[in-house]
Amino acid sequence: MVKYYQWLVNTVCDKYHAKYYKNLLHDLYEREFTWSISRDEDRAIDGITLRRDYADEKNCDLKSVPSREEPCSVLEMMAALSIRIENEYMQDSRSDIDNTSTWFWNMIISLGLDKNDDLDYDSELTDSCIECMLDRRFRRDGKGGLFMVAGLDKNIDMAAIDIWQQMCWYTSCLDKYNLR
Repeated sequence: MVKYYQWLVNTVCDKYHAKYYKNLLHDLYEREFTWSISRDEDRAIDGITLRRDYADEKNCDLKSVPSREEPCSVLEMMAALSIRIENEYMQDSRSDIDNTSTWFWNMIISLGLDKNDDLDYDSELTDSCIECMLDRRFRRDGKGGLFMVAGLDKNIDMAAIDIWQQMCWYTSCLDKYNLR
């Protein structure tokens, strides 16, 4: 299981983040991803699918990863979502650049956890921010959730829509301002 966890970390982290955010990453891995909007179950399925992807890539037995019956962790969900954004949304971009870690860390920033590094780690802050996201107690514009969209239409409440739709609003904002 340790090798699988390290693979997840390597998927979403550059060397700096892997070195200075060990506590945060560990807590994200230990925390179960739960959902209240039915379509978000798809995000959990994507996270659990990473276990098979790892076993296939490393050519190892599925016994070396958590079983499919074990719940998806927040880290797995966020890693899978970052991979999907890169592979599906960014498919028209340069193939020699992988921005998976950028998508992941943009979510960490939106959650409000980007300053919670190992030098001054606050596990209560991590728990609070994750609870806010899971319980959908974040701002209408997505701040405190996975995707913050500045200048979002006032008729849209990011906390009321599924994570995939939130990601679509976020990426359309990138297109609108040529930030992609």
